[in-house]
Amino acid sequence: MTTPGQEILRVRGLEKTFVRRASQGRPASSHKAVDGLSLDLRRGETLGLVGESGCGKSTAARLILRLVEADGGEIRFDGDDVRGLSRVGLRKARRRMQLVFQDPYASLDPRMSVGGVLDECLVVHGVEDRHERAQRVADALKNVGLRQDFAARFPHELSGGQRQRIGIARALILRPLMVIADEPVSALDVSVQAQVLNLLSDVQEQHALSMIFVAHDIAVVEQVSERIAVMFAGRIVESGPTEDLIARPLHPYTKALLSAVLSLDPSARRPRISEERDGAGPAGQGCAYYARCPQREKRCAEAPPPLDSVDQHRSVACHLVTQQSRST
Repeated sequence: MTTPGQEILRVRGLEKTFVRRASQGRPASSHKAVDGLSLDLRRGETLGLVGESGCGKSTAARLILRLVEADGGEIRFDGDDVRGLSRVGLRKARRRMQLVFQDPYASLDPRMSVGGVLDECLVVHGVEDRHERAQRVADALKNVGLRQDFAARFPHELSGGQRQRIGIARALILRPLMVIADEPVSALDVSVQAQVLNLLSDVQEQHALSMIFVAHDIAVVEQVSERIAVMFAGRIVESGPTEDLIARPLHPYTKALLSAVLSLDPSARRPRISEERDGAGPAGQGCAYYARCPQREKRCAEAPPPLDSVDQHRSVACHLVTQQSRST
């Protein structure tokens, strides 16, 4: 059994390549969506996983939960080797790790009522007592700020924010140890985003949940996360405590992300960083950010930088940053 502060999730060298077969005159192709990803999560902690669209964040979330099978790497959750679990073992493990999907409408069955959606989770995972299931459905709705009569409604009768609350209730009804929230507010209006973010923070604090919050907006991630891991082209390029990383970004990609964040406070605005976009990637197995990096050097095209610790809490995958940290 894990205790507060103890490591609950350990991911090492996670890899996934998607292959498209040749068809209708198109040649076969492959895309490495996740490339040697490693991260840790402690009990009760919220880790923000941030990066641009297409960098592999959602794929990584599904790999961790084994909704998609990884090609390589290690996933250990609460002492279990997730990749080595049998079908029965994986079902038991999923009671302790849940996912909030990005699209709150597509993730709900339009033919089922809200009560039916929530009740199904309990039935699938072996809660046989009808009275207990009914009480847990009512409690789940209350926990996400919805009245009990919402159990009789269908997804098309709900607003986007209400549907996302149902998605959160479904993830929490099994009382998991860890929740991965995959872009939970990207499809919502700004005012509704704030409500859902506050709800996630409250629920996480009340239940001592461990959470991975996946998003492309680093300003949103900053509000809910204690640590941030920045992802680019399937790899973690920088990680560290939220306040430190926001105040002192080290990797050129993190600096570019933060420079694009709009602020109403003129004193808080950062100079906009113009990325190189000439399409000239490294000839060999170099840094994935090479083609866009304004600080690139020749050595960046020759070997990929490893994710190295630059102090007790910060890690960065950049030859230039690593060299500077070693020289100081």
